[in-house]
Amino acid sequence: MRALLIISILALLVGGCAAPAFDLVSRDPESPWLTGTRWVRTESSRATVSTSFVHTLADHMVFDVEVVNQTDSTLVVDPERFSYVLSSSGHDLPARLRRSVAAASPATVVARLDKEGARVKREYGRRNEGAVLAVLAGAVVVAAIALDLINVDTIESAVTTASSLIPSQIEVTGGTEPCVAPPPVAPPPPDPDGARERYVARLLQRVALAPGASVRGDLWLPAKPVMKAIEPGASASELSVTAPSPRKLPAHQLTLRAPAELGGQEFEYSVAPDYEP
Repeated sequence: MRALLIISILALLVGGCAAPAFDLVSRDPESPWLTGTRWVRTESSRATVSTSFVHTLADHMVFDVEVVNQTDSTLVVDPERFSYVLSSSGHDLPARLRRSVAAASPATVVARLDKEGARVKREYGRRNEGAVLAVLAGAVVVAAIALDLINVDTIESAVTTASSLIPSQIEVTGGTEPCVAPPPVAPPPPDPDGARERYVARLLQRVALAPGASVRGDLWLPAKPVMKAIEPGASASELSVTAPSPRKLPAHQLTLRAPAELGGQEFEYSVAPDYEP
């Protein structure tokens, strides 16, 4: 019973986070192949708009966008007027995934950052509690052996199983007695508030742009439609029970659209899942 208790305590420390499941690759042959600097520029009589896909974060795609006013009058740059649409080489995306998706407002992004920061703080608190539990669990093992409360073979079996869960905390030596490794040095605490301030400072805000002036900032667009589109079986034909055999998943494209008042420029991206179809 004590061995099972030890394993249960250590199992509480096991966890992880999912990584983004896709990347966006510019279809412009002039776009350099460097993460964060894949700049694509499109000009119109009204504005020059340059975009660069940076990364996915908190269920959003983040683009670095720069707008230069090419007119003799003031232009209003509104991040919420940017949007994207998805398409598929199989031409079978569900209608709900072919709709235009508007960029998030700065207020929505700030609220999302606040929510993510709170989640990080809670997770860090749980990890700290987990480190304490790991030390206590090790102490329980040593005390149980020292007091001969339970069979050594039972303890060794329990610790061997537990060490497979957290090898850095507990390990079994070549002898008959397990040893408890010293706990790892705790990493520095996260700084979600500092990260929030940096992201907020980079947000593309609604601005009245004077002739010849430019503005640059981060544009956030919801990533969930893309995630849904690249899921195996997301397209209508793949959901059909009459499909004769599995086929290669269709390629997906994302078209980022600038507001009509800036010229309605379009930027084409291929959606590159990080798994092999």
